Amino acid sequence: MREGLARNELARRELDDPKRERFERELQDAMELRGQLEQLRPSQPRKAPLADTELAGKLVRHDGRYKTVLDTIRICCANAETDLAGEIAP
Repeated sequence: MREGLARNELARRELDDPKRERFERELQDAMELRGQLEQLRPSQPRKAPLADTELAGKLVRHDGRYKTVLDTIRICCANAETDLAGEIAP
């Protein structure tokens, strides 16, 4: 996000704008941070046993009927959100 914002600001600035240097530094910092995060990505496991995560002991298995009701409500909310976004987008 920081990288995108810095690129947007740079695109708006003239080449001789004194604030341009600040956004160029911000862009460099954001790109370096992104590079560091991308280097960490391969070393992180794609899957982990639940017992080894911060969710251990917090998750519960719900009754099938209860889960069906919750899933139905989630789907209805997602559909309503999509419809509302389509209405207010114009």
